[in-house]
Amino acid sequence: FFFLMIRRPPRSTQSRSSAASDVYKRQVHGEFLNTLLSILPTEVAKNWSKFANYFEFWKDFAAGGEPQLHFMFQKQIIAVFLDFFLEKRSPLEGFSEKKHTMGNRYMNPPCEALLQTVEIMMKRSRFFPYVTDSANPEKVLTQYEPSENDMRCLYCLDLYDKVMKDGFDSNSVAIIAHQLAHENEGFSYHLSLLILRGLARATSEEARPYLKMLLYLLYQSDSLQRKRLEWILGLPTPNVIAAPDGGADSFGSYGQISLDECVVNYESPLEGTSGLLSLIFNARRRWEHFAVVCLKSLLWLIDACEPIFHYVISLPPPNYVSAKYLDWVRPFLETYIADAKKYYYTSNKEDIAQEGLKYLANIEARIAKTLGIEGIERGPDEPLPCYFRPYVFGKTLGEEVLETHPLDEGRTILLQVNEVRAVYTESKPTGK
Repeated sequence: FFFLMIRRPPRSTQSRSSAASDVYKRQVHGEFLNTLLSILPTEVAKNWSKFANYFEFWKDFAAGGEPQLHFMFQKQIIAVFLDFFLEKRSPLEGFSEKKHTMGNRYMNPPCEALLQTVEIMMKRSRFFPYVTDSANPEKVLTQYEPSENDMRCLYCLDLYDKVMKDGFDSNSVAIIAHQLAHENEGFSYHLSLLILRGLARATSEEARPYLKMLLYLLYQSDSLQRKRLEWILGLPTPNVIAAPDGGADSFGSYGQISLDECVVNYESPLEGTSGLLSLIFNARRRWEHFAVVCLKSLLWLIDACEPIFHYVISLPPPNYVSAKYLDWVRPFLETYIADAKKYYYTSNKEDIAQEGLKYLANIEARIAKTLGIEGIERGPDEPLPCYFRPYVFGKTLGEEVLETHPLDEGRTILLQVNEVRAVYTESKPTGK
């Protein structure tokens, strides 16, 4: 591609002929830019492996100033680019008639600059905080209004699914999702579900774009933050063991062979998905590297965000060896690091776990300060510190329905209150 750049010499005044010249130059520039856009669905798409420079031009153009941004919003560049990126998954039927298939099983098209251009434009929209002029800090720059087509593409879940699943630059799209999720329950709900389903089938490498999106989504501080934490991290639920003889279901230690086994799951309220806390804990034995990669992101989030810190440390432990959710993390990471040193000579496995331990040390210091045990050394056989008294539950002795309340006029939805009688004793876990 060949690009035109005209540099105008400085003038103190404009003559009639120079003003006409400027009009002519603007017409030439406009025709050039329109021609550049017109070849996007044809020539650019056909040469998908080499179009990085095309979108680098538009990225630099978007960052060039107010006239450039005005032109791009006027031309609905967000919709044009995302329609191009989504190909046949675009929500804009007929917006671009020719949609070539780009990429193959071995290579994705280089769309990073495309997504970064959309990010630059969105940062100057009403969805982001206002921006001031660098030369005049008191002057607030224009906040542009994305078009209806722009918003249809930005709220299209296929955009986020494709970015995360195919491993594109998730940072730009995650920044946009962070702002779009603000006080938007529907979008937050569906994006949370998309992230959890993707993580459930991802490898350690495939998990990274999902974790990036998750970090930005959970870091959004608004009235929906608590809901997002429950949706993504999960709510504590006893691990129920169905009775083979048709009797009362059991939970707790009854039927288990080790105190290290899971007794509390962290289930997401979203359509039959496990929360991130359960995904990590259940992966610690068979998919250790996946667990470590996810733990590093989770620990950073807990260390960086106060509401998330208080949410996680107040949860019941996943097993009877621990007193809090995070109690199992340090021995797991230390064992992982020792194995990495022993079996891997050129690997970043140890670095990821070491970074996780750094965040964990900060969290443990804050927990000790919160519990008032800062600077107090715990003996190896002393119970772990906790926020509430833990118990070990054994065999279920019986279950009785206490109350039943209809929640609708047709009595199709009932709220049932049960009483479960079980063997239990106070727990004093030491982490062993």
